[in-house]
Amino acid sequence: MRLPRDYRLPVLLLIAVLLRLALVRGGGQFFFGDEARHERGVALYQALRTGNASGLGTALARPEHIGFTLLGAGLTGLQHLTAQLGRQHDWSRPENVIFTYPLAAGWLAMFSVLNIWLVHAIARRAGANATAAAWAALLMACANTGFYYARHFLPYDAALCCALLAVWTGLDGRRSFATGLLAGAVYHVYNGYWYLVPVVLTLHALDGDPERSRLRRLAGAGTGAALALLLPVLAGLAAAGPAYVQTMVAFSGTVSQGNFAEGWSLPWEFLWHAEGLLGLMVLLALAAVCLRARRAGPPLDRAARLGLAGAAMAYGWLVLFSVGLEKFVVYGRSVKPLVPFLCLAGGCAVARLLADRRRAQAGAAGVCLLALIQFAPHFARVFPGEMEVRIMREFGNPKRSLSVAGSIYVPLALPVQRPDLVLVNAQQLYPVRDFIGYPAGTTLVSLEHPVAYLPFQYEGHSPRERALLRSHDVRMRLIQLSQPTRVPDDLPANLRFTAADRPDGHR
Repeated sequence: MRLPRDYRLPVLLLIAVLLRLALVRGGGQFFFGDEARHERGVALYQALRTGNASGLGTALARPEHIGFTLLGAGLTGLQHLTAQLGRQHDWSRPENVIFTYPLAAGWLAMFSVLNIWLVHAIARRAGANATAAAWAALLMACANTGFYYARHFLPYDAALCCALLAVWTGLDGRRSFATGLLAGAVYHVYNGYWYLVPVVLTLHALDGDPERSRLRRLAGAGTGAALALLLPVLAGLAAAGPAYVQTMVAFSGTVSQGNFAEGWSLPWEFLWHAEGLLGLMVLLALAAVCLRARRAGPPLDRAARLGLAGAAMAYGWLVLFSVGLEKFVVYGRSVKPLVPFLCLAGGCAVARLLADRRRAQAGAAGVCLLALIQFAPHFARVFPGEMEVRIMREFGNPKRSLSVAGSIYVPLALPVQRPDLVLVNAQQLYPVRDFIGYPAGTTLVSLEHPVAYLPFQYEGHSPRERALLRSHDVRMRLIQLSQPTRVPDDLPANLRFTAADRPDGHR
């Protein structure tokens, strides 16, 4: 049965919501280091809920992603409200806050759904017909990078939502100031998307026809962006004084994990591993339509030009500040904002190439099939936190070890109950200096480590580290030691393993 055209977008959004809620329910939160910043929002909400007004000043004193902290407080409020429907409604017990984290993750995941709607809305406001806009929304809904990040407490989709909302608002020439406000908010939700501010302002300015109109647009949007960027800084200075500036400067120098020189190539490597054949097909469709338009065909649609310009400028800023100026390393998350722009342009291109109804239906079915192939492994993926909980529940608390050297070690403040067992690689593996192997013994449980998923290896790992991760076994394993060592009773409770359990003899 073929649904009426008006139902295409609502059905697509409903499916996107259900898929994300199912993904969030599987756990996996707090795998990435950036997710810990969600806790600041929780602390802010709890402080305000209990009448501790100083909690707001404490939050504003931290410049890193302050918009995400404020957003996290709002999400925690929704989490608390939704928790009233279940058994963990009593938040005087701190464990109930933790037990209901999936509710907050579900609310946060809705920003990635909003991004699908915004791509459709931008296409329509830019003059694309209903078919081209529907294709753009379908491509965005099927984009892998628009899906798997939604599982985690990360600010990327929320910041991208602000940027797309700014682009949509900017297509109305009378709302330059509001466009700038939204563009400035992007930076404070996630500082790493600073380059989207000039991208959005430039797109808004260039959309005007007369030169004077462009200057007026740029002035209005620039004023709004400056205000949005400045207000949180002034609040932070009032709350923390000079320490705020020192923290800001120190934080800006931390975007250096990786290799500056690969800033031009990493985006394409990452997109190939993340989007696969679907991404390649979209790029080929864009190339074919651009070539046809240059030779003899009709010119590109306004929406297609807007998407191509946004992607090109975003890529240019990334390359300039990585390869050119060596200020910021490019990560997979840095490349994510290129995807909605490419989907916007790609939707217009596919609509032209598949104008015949039968071809369009076959093409849509193929896109959905490729998306399902990309999405399916995410639902079965087990993260270290979930594995650790299961192991402790079934076997007791074992010792801990790693099969790689150099990774940041976070001790668990619980006494070892099973010195005959060792849990290997049950944490994020970063950085990776070398492969050292597994302790001798019998493997009882073995699961693929999330870092084996290739797109995750572009979140700070250098080319050398990625090569090590791909050429050695880094699975999470529970091993029955062949020669277990006794844990002395007088050692600290957070001791997780002894030197004898490590193949290289080091802790």
